[in-house]
Order: sequence, then structure tokens, then C-alpha cells
Amino acid sequence: MEVDQNLIAAVKKIGINDTGLYQWDGKSLHSLYGNVRIQEYTGMSREEFDAVVQGDFVNMVVKEDREKSMRQLNEMVKNQESGVFSFRIYHKDRFMTWLRVEAKYMGEMNGEPVIMAYFSSLSGEEAVFETLVDRLNDIIYVIDKQSHELLYMNDYALKTSDYRNYVGMKCHKYLNNIDEPCPWCSLPMIKNGKAHVAENYVPPQGRWYEHDVFDINWYNYDAAAFYLTDITEKKNLEKIKVKGQYQRILNANPDALALYAANLTRNTIGDGQCSSRAVWNRIDLDNCDSFFASVEKMIMDKAIQQRFAMVFKQKALLEEYYKGITEETIVYPILNHLGEKMWIKGTVSMVENPVNNDIEAVIYAVNVTHNKKLEKVVQRITLDDYDFVALIDRRKKTVEQIMMSEKSDIVRSYETVDYNTVLKQLMIGKTNPAETQNHLDKLQYANILKKLETDGSVIYPYTSFSAKKQPLRKQLKFIWLAEARDFILMTRTDITAAYQEEQRQLERLTETMKKLEIANNAKTDFVSRISHDIRTPISAIVSMTQFAKEDIDHKDQLMDDIKKIEGSNAFLMSLINDILDVSKIDSGKMELYPEPYPYEEYIANVSGMFAPMCADKGLTFKILNNRSIGATAIVDKVRLNQITMNLLSNAVKYTPKGGTVTYDSQTQRLPGNKVKVQFTISDTGIGMSEEFQKRMFEEFTQEDSEYRKEHGVSGTGLGLAIVKRIIDLMNGTIEVWSRLNEGTSVTVTLVLPSGTAPMVQGESKTLSASLNLPHRLNLSILVVEDNEINREIAARILNHLGAETEFAFNGAEGAEKFRVSKKGQYDVILMDIQMPVMDGFEAAGQIRRMDRSDAGTVPIIAMSANVFDTSIQAAKKAGMNDYLTKPVDPEKVYEVLSKYQKK
Repeated sequence: MEVDQNLIAAVKKIGINDTGLYQWDGKSLHSLYGNVRIQEYTGMSREEFDAVVQGDFVNMVVKEDREKSMRQLNEMVKNQESGVFSFRIYHKDRFMTWLRVEAKYMGEMNGEPVIMAYFSSLSGEEAVFETLVDRLNDIIYVIDKQSHELLYMNDYALKTSDYRNYVGMKCHKYLNNIDEPCPWCSLPMIKNGKAHVAENYVPPQGRWYEHDVFDINWYNYDAAAFYLTDITEKKNLEKIKVKGQYQRILNANPDALALYAANLTRNTIGDGQCSSRAVWNRIDLDNCDSFFASVEKMIMDKAIQQRFAMVFKQKALLEEYYKGITEETIVYPILNHLGEKMWIKGTVSMVENPVNNDIEAVIYAVNVTHNKKLEKVVQRITLDDYDFVALIDRRKKTVEQIMMSEKSDIVRSYETVDYNTVLKQLMIGKTNPAETQNHLDKLQYANILKKLETDGSVIYPYTSFSAKKQPLRKQLKFIWLAEARDFILMTRTDITAAYQEEQRQLERLTETMKKLEIANNAKTDFVSRISHDIRTPISAIVSMTQFAKEDIDHKDQLMDDIKKIEGSNAFLMSLINDILDVSKIDSGKMELYPEPYPYEEYIANVSGMFAPMCADKGLTFKILNNRSIGATAIVDKVRLNQITMNLLSNAVKYTPKGGTVTYDSQTQRLPGNKVKVQFTISDTGIGMSEEFQKRMFEEFTQEDSEYRKEHGVSGTGLGLAIVKRIIDLMNGTIEVWSRLNEGTSVTVTLVLPSGTAPMVQGESKTLSASLNLPHRLNLSILVVEDNEINREIAARILNHLGAETEFAFNGAEGAEKFRVSKKGQYDVILMDIQMPVMDGFEAAGQIRRMDRSDAGTVPIIAMSANVFDTSIQAAKKAGMNDYLTKPVDPEKVYEVLSKYQKK
């Protein structure tokens, strides 16, 4: 159809509102006719409108919409059909407005298409919408969801933006002056066509908004409409309130250092408070990462700093949260404003906001310097006993290392580790490969938990190996940390030293048990031997006593029986005395009573006893004196005599007739008031075998020999054992040389204090060979004795010696008889020790305490079967003058009583 001026004139004549005729050349719309109302859509005057259009209506279309609009128009012309278009045109006051056009292809004029266009601004519904939202005091805008271009802003939105032109602008650039979509944008949150955000902080504006966003079809654009309410004032009020709450929390806890809120999802740091100005000045509050980075710079420990950097980042914390870990804690050192080190415990506790699903956090810092010092003290004390201390989370089955010594072979971890991982670190490669799996099986978490439930603790010792392959004894212990039983305390102790000592004790115990077994066997052997040795003389005494009765009328035969009884009795007494000496030494009850012992007195005793003995046997007895002149030793006379007599007795006993026994003294004076008593006893006897010499000092040891059998040599086998023990008690030495059939030489060496020999008071009394004494005793003696036979024996001996006797039957009676006696009535009191009613010690004490002149001077002589030194010393302490042992020897009785003979 050809369009001409007649058609144009007809349209003008009709004057249809909002209608225009345009000639289209593919790029420009030239107006053939336009109703004056069209310009009203732009808010411009006719002159302003024409100035913008300049004869081409395309100039009125917003640049961003021109390409799309021309493409749609060309398509319509090409098809010579009608179409409806929506696009934006410039507006004088609002920068742009939306226009709807119903266009129709009318034909051509001068070869170019002619289009009739009917314009309308908005549908009634849309017009109502714009009218309503323009009256709201909320920010409302519409954006293209793909390009984020602003498609619409209400009056309030324009007002808050200072009425800046937004045409063609993207929302993030226009509203926040950033080149990329806002990180806090809620567009991605739209679900089911809408989203609600209760709180959204916009850092560039420094403001908070509550907003809703909806999907919307905006003039055929896939768009989103935002409804924003500014809640900044509300948040400021809350902030003031929260700061007050934070400050109250900090004030309530003197160790609290800082408290902050954070939104990890949006990487923002919110309200907070810090009690340390030095710390506050170094904290960066721009966002979470900058906050953590500023804290990281303060940390003084490189290892802790590295761990902090790994864990405390926005993304890392979010990852932790989505793995189920809602809290992270770390202890780190920083410097305070005085340059002093302080320890901080930092905690980030995370939770999901149920309204907007953001992951929010509370960041809390506490000054734990005092606790850290205490921890160091506890750690120092604890690590003396433990090389590894850890907590096991019962629910998670994870291990948190608490303390570890520098020598520990476990890899230090600052994070919780799976229990099985720690168990493998403890066992694999560090225990015997053949035992490793057994350890792992026994220490399985289920087994530990089961035993804890029943026993309350688990102790597991095992052997580990150091890097140098040295065996170490370790002990694992598991106990509940508290009654709640949420955590298990796991410790490891190095018990190598204790274990080694235990093994040594076990070895010692084993050795002791062996010795006890040997001793027990020896005891059995002792009982067997002593039973035989005691029964033999007793049997002889019993038999010979019976024979004596039968030989009562045959004097020579009777005397022979009596001599054999006396011999058996002497052997029995010697055996009993030897046994008592061994018992005293072994029990530690033998005490030494040293006193000056002149050599002359000592050698006289030796010569007096053994010169006759050797002569009777046909032996030569020699005494050699190679000693220093005047070297007097302070020594226990009895024990030195016992050593000498035992050795000389053996020499005489085992030397055949015609042999020689020699005593050689080599005693020398030493510096420092010391004297070395040394003597050698040698013989030309039968000697000893090398095998016997290895055990000659053992109890009841005698060498079997033909000589003993032929000559009837008897002995207890205790003599050398006693000699050796006494010499050891005196810290001396004994050396033995012996060879079979050649003889024996024994050298005794004792280092003793030296002293001065005491003056001899008169001549010592000697006894005649029999009891036909040249001097009878002129004494009145009170005998205190409870045993009837012992009283009879005492009466016969004392009467035979010429003494008069009177008897008391116990200690109390004896003390009473003395109390009521006349002064000097009793010359001597013989006092038994063990008696009923009152013993001899107490009776002697009572006598000494009596208020009479002779109570302190009357001689009291103990008479007891107890030969131990303790009894002798107790007698002296009780005030007794002498001590006679039972069975009483008449010659010894005479010797003692002679000292108290009346002048």
C-alpha cells in the first residue's frame, strides 16, 4: 500500500490521541504526524521534546533499549504486520519512564515503510503500582536479574540517592559504587520466587537494611523487585545496648579481654568491645579476614602463628562449620602495652542464623596468663612423671594432646586426632613387631571403654624401643576425667628406671630365695647334725651312768665310767657353747667389750693351757716372740682367747705324736695409737685338702680322714665358723695355708687401739688339781635358787669348798631374807636370774636400794644358764658383781668366791 499526503491529512484531521505516523528507514523514525500528548509522557515542554527528538523519535528512546527496539521494529516491517513493544524513554524529572507502543505497518511512502504507533505509558495495574510505591518511605527498585541493570526506582529510592540519574546503571555501581555484584547481595537467596533478609549490612553505605526480594516480569524483563527498609537507627540502638552488655561481660570477668560478633557468611565484623587499648589499636575491623590477620600479627610464637593462620580464616572456619565443628579455640602469646608477654585464649563459636541461614560467630578472648603459668608449673611437675598427657573425647573418639615432654616419641599435634591414629603412633615401629598387633588389639577403644566401665581405670605396661633401639618400659593409664564420664584422661609414664629396679629387686629376691632355700636346707642339715651330735654324748652319759651303777663295787671300773661321763659332758657343753656363739653372731647380738690385754697375761693363758696338752700328746710346743716391745692392745679378752684357743686346739688335735705346734707373735705398733695384732699358728699335722679349704668356714663342716677315724678325733664342725665370724666382727683377716700330710699355717691380723697395761693387784689364785683345796672358803652365802636340783648341786659344791649356805626359793624371798638379816650376816649372795614371783635382776636392784649400810657393798653373784652377753651386761646394770654360768664348774666357783674370802 502506498501512503500519501491524503492519508496523513486524514489522520491529522481525526486527531487521535497518543497516535503518531512515522517513516522508518531502518535506523530512524521520522515523524509524519505526532499528537501533542506524546510529549506529556516525558514531562517535557514541546520545545524540550523537539530539542531531544530532533526529528527522529529514536533519540527519545533510552540508549540501552534502542538496539532491541529497532530489531523488533525491523522484524515487524519485514513481515508487514503489527506488534507491541515496551521500552524506556527519557523523562525530564524521573530520568526515564516506560512506554508501551502498539505499532502497525501501514505501507510505504517514497519507498520507505510508514508505521502508525499508538503510545501508552503503563497499564492501569502498573500505574497503580507506581503510584503506591512512590508514596512509601521504603527503598524499592527493580533490576534485570541477568545484567543487574536498574529498571526502576521509586521516589524514595531516588531521594536517598540524591536523585542521581540511574538510567543504564547497574545496581551495585549506582548504589554502592563497586564494579562487581555485592558480596552481601540477597539475589542468590531467592527460593520459590522470594527471599527475606532480616538484617543486611551494606559496608559502603555503612547502613543496615531489612529487605524482601521477589521475582517479577517487568515489561518482559526477567527481573527482581527489592523492597528495602532502613533499620540503621534500630541497629545503632541495639549496638549501644550490645556494647553495654559486652562491657558488662568484660567487667564481670577481669580476665576477659575482648568480645566481638561476626558474620562469616558475609565476611563482616559487627559490634564488639575490647578492654585493652593497646590491643584495640591493632585490630582491623574491616572484615573477618582482616580482623584475624591483625590478631595473627600480634602472636609471638611462630608455630602457633602458623596454626592460627591456617584455622582462623573466613573460608576455613566456614568449612569447619559445615563439617560439624562449631567451635575453634587457640591459646597464643602477645605483648601487652608494657612489653610483657601475656597469654590469650581465643575462641570462635559459630551458629547458623535461622532467619537468613548466615553462619554467625561470637569471637571471645580471655587473658589466661596466670593459668598458663600454673599450667607450666603443673606441666613441669607432671612431666617429671608423665611423658604424654591427653584427653579422649568419649563421644567423638578423638584425642587432644594436653602435655608432652621434649623426649616424647609422639608427633606433637595442635588439633584433635583420631584415637586409633595416636595408638598407631605409640606402637607401630616402636614395639617388637611380633607383639605390635597384640598391643593394638588389647588397646582398642572398645576394650578400654569396657574395662573403664567395670574397673574405673586401665593400666597397661609394655616395652617400647628408643630411636637408638634401647628398650624402654612404658605404662599407659586410662581413667575418667570426672564423674560425668565425658572425657578419658590418658597418660603415659616412663617406668624404665622403676622397672629395672624392680627387676633388680626380683633378682635379689630370687637370690635371697635361693639363699633361704640353702639356709633352710642348712637348717635341716643343722638339725640333723646337731641331733646326732647332741644325742651321741647324751647317749654316752646315759649308758655310762647305768654302767657306773653296775660298777659301784668296782672302784677302778667306776672311775673309768665317770671319766667317760665327764668327757661326754665336756663335749656336750662345748657343742652348746659353740651353737650359742654362732647364734649370737648371726643375730647381731654378740657385743665386744674391749679392755687393755697385756701380752704377758695373754701368752701365760696360752702357754698354761697348751704346753701341758702338747706334752701329754707327745708334741713340741713353741712360742716365738717377734713383736714390738710394749705393744698392748685394747681388745675383748674373751673373744681373742676364743680365737686363739680354737685354732691351737685344732692344731693339737690334728697333729700326730712327734709333731710340732708353733705360736708366732708378730704384733707391731702403728701410728695414731694403733697396734697390729698379728700371730701365726702352724703345725706339722695332717693338713687339709684344697677342696675342703673352699668350705672350711661353713658351719658343721669337717673333713673326713683316716686320721680322725683312727684317733677318734671329734668336734662340732663349728670352731672355724665361729673364729671367722669373730674376726669379721673385729674387722680383721684370717689367712690359711695348708697341704695334705704337710701341715697347716693360719695367720690372724687385727688392727686395734693401743693402751697401757693395768697394774696387777696381788697374785692370782691358782687351784690345785683336785678339790682337796689347801684353803677352804670361810664364807656365809645366801643362795637364791628356785630349782631343787640346782639347790642341791650348789649346796654340795659350796659345802665341799667350806662355805656355809642358806637358801631362798625366789627373788622376792631372797630380797626379804637380806632385808631382815643382821649386818654382815651374809658375805655373798648367789642369785639365779629366771625365777617365779621376782627374777634375779629385780631382786638385786631391790637389795641395792635398801636403806642399810651393807646394801651397796654385799657381793651379789649372778648364777644363770643364759650365757649371752646381754644377760651379763644386764646383771652388771642391776648391781651384780660377777657372773657364773650353769652348769656350774666347781673350780670356777672357787676362783670367783675366793675374791671375797674373809681376811
